[in-house]
Amino acid sequence: YFTRITKVHGLPNDVIAQILEDDNGNMWFGSHQGIFFAPKAQLLAVADGLTNSIACISYGKYDGLPSLECSSGYQPAACKTSAGLLMFTTRNGIICIDPRRLSQNRTPPPVVIESVKADGVDLEITCVKMTSSGSTYSNHTCVSEYRVKVPPGTRQIEFHYNGLSLVSPDRVRFKYRLIGLDQQWVDAGNRRFAQYSYVRPGKYRFEVMACNNHGVWSLTPTSLLVHVHPRFYQTSWFIGATVLVLVGSIAGIARHLSIRKMRKTLDLLERQRELERDRRRIANDIHDELGAGLTHMTLLCELARRSPPETTSDYLVQISQKARELTSAMDEIVWAVSPQNDTLESLLSYLTKFAMDFLKSAGIRCRIDAPIQVQPYALVAETRHNLFLAVKEALTNVIKHAHATEVQISFSITPQSLTITIKDNGQGLRNQSQHAEGRILSGHGIKSMENRLRECGGTFSIESKPHEGTTVTLCIPLKEKLNTYHE
Repeated sequence: YFTRITKVHGLPNDVIAQILEDDNGNMWFGSHQGIFFAPKAQLLAVADGLTNSIACISYGKYDGLPSLECSSGYQPAACKTSAGLLMFTTRNGIICIDPRRLSQNRTPPPVVIESVKADGVDLEITCVKMTSSGSTYSNHTCVSEYRVKVPPGTRQIEFHYNGLSLVSPDRVRFKYRLIGLDQQWVDAGNRRFAQYSYVRPGKYRFEVMACNNHGVWSLTPTSLLVHVHPRFYQTSWFIGATVLVLVGSIAGIARHLSIRKMRKTLDLLERQRELERDRRRIANDIHDELGAGLTHMTLLCELARRSPPETTSDYLVQISQKARELTSAMDEIVWAVSPQNDTLESLLSYLTKFAMDFLKSAGIRCRIDAPIQVQPYALVAETRHNLFLAVKEALTNVIKHAHATEVQISFSITPQSLTITIKDNGQGLRNQSQHAEGRILSGHGIKSMENRLRECGGTFSIESKPHEGTTVTLCIPLKEKLNTYHE
């Protein structure tokens, strides 16, 4: 079988014109780039797959060749004499080589790194005295380490190097690697520079080796410590800060979503609790107001049925009056539960109409002092209901106990509170007990008013003097302000 051996395996040139074998087991080749030879054993090892590289020794114009291009296209173009001499034909004559008299160049060329460029701009290479342990040392018994700093944002780095050889300098070959980026050595041939694009920030070490015309490589590579500086957003502190901000943001968002979900759950529970409270209150109102009234009407109807005809009209009058009271109570319940009435304006309108009708039916003159325009504050049904019942209780006490002829009701509104003042010109309270804060607490009705205001988060006070009337003050806080008025 046949195996193709090319420059990939280490041949100096792929165009082979002549092939000869000497007495030492070497194969000689005439090419378009000079004459070279390689051990036959190495060629067979490559053909058998035992290795993938060949160490060739080549000769060029610096070795005395009249021409690098050997003749081709006819045979015999080369021959071996009986004395072991090898004869090759070139474009400028015949070359005679005695393999026994050739001496090998065993001196590897020293390598120097001439310059480093970042995007075409030369960088300064500094020399630092180092001990074998790597620390800075000031004595003369130390090694020198060369360093270069690459500015941030560099797109291309170029390393220019050279191998010093007085014998066939055109045959000097190189290989290099950038430790930290290259996994293996890069064969550069006779190219004397290396290029890297978009190298990430960090510390690297550039190493380069050279071999002479006989394939003898440097014993140790020439190295250069390369520090590619990062942009500010590539620094560890910036990345750490970004990670912390990102983690904090994620934690904050998660906490915000969790709190938001919890608030929604609490709002739902609060609405459910308010709904249960409203249903319970409506049930109590229906039981207390309508249930008791209907029971009373049933008794009156039964009495009217059993009474003589001449007394039936009295019971019918009582039944009619009780029916009007139940109608009024039903109207109050409907007003209290209707969502469209959950505004301060609706509350003042309803209280004003109720007070005027309620006192007019008792023959008491009513004076109302209320603002013409009312800001659109929202009031929940429970607050409206409690405040209405407190006002109703106060007016009921005036009708039953004050013997007043006039009642003045004032509404005072501030951005923080609503204050309702109910003042009559009656006889005042006779049985009194003075509270420590100046409020007079007397009777079940007064206790009931104070409890209702407390449930609204408000305050209740009453002041009275014998024969000078009584003043009841109800105050509740205003919280949520609507965007528009309810119609």
